[in-house]
Amino acid sequence: MAADPLAAQSAPIATDPCLFGVWEVVRWTDLDREGKPVSPDRTGAQGRFVYTPGGNMSVQVMLHPDAAPIKGRQDVEGLAKAARDSIEYFGSYEADPETGALTHRIVGSGLPNRRGSAANRHYSIENGVLQIYWSEADGRRFHRSLRLMERLGDAACERVVN
Repeated sequence: MAADPLAAQSAPIATDPCLFGVWEVVRWTDLDREGKPVSPDRTGAQGRFVYTPGGNMSVQVMLHPDAAPIKGRQDVEGLAKAARDSIEYFGSYEADPETGALTHRIVGSGLPNRRGSAANRHYSIENGVLQIYWSEADGRRFHRSLRLMERLGDAACERVVN
């Protein structure tokens, strides 16, 4: 019997009350190592990131929200394209407002190879906009801008913006 990734998840640690909320994607940028946009273009991506005060998180993003509907459950090509055009996972997170380190500890995902992994990112928040960014070893760079839709919990966000 395979190990249950939910049972193996450590207790989440939520350390930045400024993250507690539902965030909507407003900009989605993927660049190759030369700084050129990666194909296919994903600037129209729509979705939400949720960070709870209890340290849980989820991501649900449609990379191409205007994609044509699939023809049915037997449409293997359509299902494969739909899977490539979405990002969805859940788990816990850790955030350090001092260093800007953000780690998504992925428990469940539509992509089995992501389950049980950690996605290490950097973040900043200014004027109600969450910036999440990171680089891969091959030089590709990724940047997400998200707008706060709804604050979760009662903890005050006391970040001072200069």
